[in-house]
Amino acid sequence: MKKRILLLLVVITTMIKAQQTAPYFENFDGVTAPDLSNCWTTINDSTDPNAGFVVETNLYSDAISSPNVAHMMSGFDTTAKVMLVSPLLDDLSQNKRITLHARRPPGSGDFAWSIGYLSDPTDVNTFTPIVNYPIGFFNNNDDWETITINFTNYQAAYGKYIAISQSQQYNNGNLVIDDFNYTVNPTATIMTAELNKITVYPNPAVNFITIKATEKITSIKIINILGQEVLNKTNLIILPNINYQIDINNLPKGLYLLQINSKLEQIKFIKK
Repeated sequence: MKKRILLLLVVITTMIKAQQTAPYFENFDGVTAPDLSNCWTTINDSTDPNAGFVVETNLYSDAISSPNVAHMMSGFDTTAKVMLVSPLLDDLSQNKRITLHARRPPGSGDFAWSIGYLSDPTDVNTFTPIVNYPIGFFNNNDDWETITINFTNYQAAYGKYIAISQSQQYNNGNLVIDDFNYTVNPTATIMTAELNKITVYPNPAVNFITIKATEKITSIKIINILGQEVLNKTNLIILPNINYQIDINNLPKGLYLLQINSKLEQIKFIKK
């Protein structure tokens, strides 16, 4: 009986570790190289035996956090896809974001790479890119780059994993990742345009958004991601610091741009 209880506790503990919620931080320092951190996995369809993601120790004297980093080696198979896959992020949503540090090791070949969502942590075909980084992104300086990605375009169908993918490369491209930080996006609740001092909330929104500005508002446009105007209000007289509500109940779910007084500054908001 005691053995069964112990086994059940081990299974429950493993399941809990397999799921993460914000805030969640991983610097790959809590494992012994070359093993990946708990519940991080890889997808590797390369024919090159040297390809894949591993943890390496003391790879750089100027590491962001010592001693370990995650190191992707793509090998010479230019048709391969190599991915580093996060644990399941159970509360992944449009008000979350990640920051991480990335680097191309000195002497590495150049390559293109992506960060995106993954619905099946074993299937490259379920990958939905968020940002594609082209060949030349690291600008031949081999320095650490700080990457920040907001999940404002997230949909439940995209899944709850984040994958870092080498999409194409040549001459043995290598990518190093450190300090993966998954957090709540502090700008997702209320977004403010500094120049016009315009506040829009709630964001994301369901039925309406509220706008308040420090200057008089005379026109409001809402533009979808295709560049189409879905709302255009003109000849308005909304005095400074007065709340003004806009009904967005009939708008499809997605990302929109709010333009005030025909000025170039645009504020993003999300219809849920």
